[in-house]
Amino acid sequence: MSIFYFKDLSMTVSFLRKVVVGIACTWLAFSAHASTISRTYTALGQVASIDGARTDVNDVTRYAYDAQGNLTTVTNALGQVYALASFDSYGNPQSITDPNGVVTTLSYTPQGWLASLTIDSSTTQYAYNEVGDLLQVTTADGNWVKYSYDDARRLIGVRNRLGESINYTLDPMGNRTAERTKDVNGTVVHLQRRVFDELGRL
Repeated sequence: MSIFYFKDLSMTVSFLRKVVVGIACTWLAFSAHASTISRTYTALGQVASIDGARTDVNDVTRYAYDAQGNLTTVTNALGQVYALASFDSYGNPQSITDPNGVVTTLSYTPQGWLASLTIDSSTTQYAYNEVGDLLQVTTADGNWVKYSYDDARRLIGVRNRLGESINYTLDPMGNRTAERTKDVNGTVVHLQRRVFDELGRL
């Protein structure tokens, strides 16, 4: 059994306890607010189940995998099953079926990034730059949203097909010090400024 203590920035103390029985492993997370979240793992270290903090109802989510280690099913506390299938060489599922039988078909780029998502013949497409930052999302009706980044790969702008946009000003730590929202005419309709201290706190 191993116990770890850690404190977050809000000064909340948490405890993490490892319980091993045979090859089964369970991690129990405790917080100062008296809530417990437990996770069990397979012999290969994959998450087998997550039992949430609620004690009044069943809130266990279970996960199953194939022989290659690909996640094949996710079963929620209500017994509803999400099935993943047709995995590519990266282990990405090319088909996901929800509990209602709705099938989502996915395709990927040679780098393994999501390229398209199709539901009921309606396809959303995704485009990236050479390092994998998302540049554009285009929906089946032709509408799109584009994203721009600075040299540090931090998001600094978002705009849509209508011409509406949001631009972010960042400090050296990456904090958003200003946020400007413009309408289709380029007029600033919302401006928000933020000030952070030397530790990055608002």
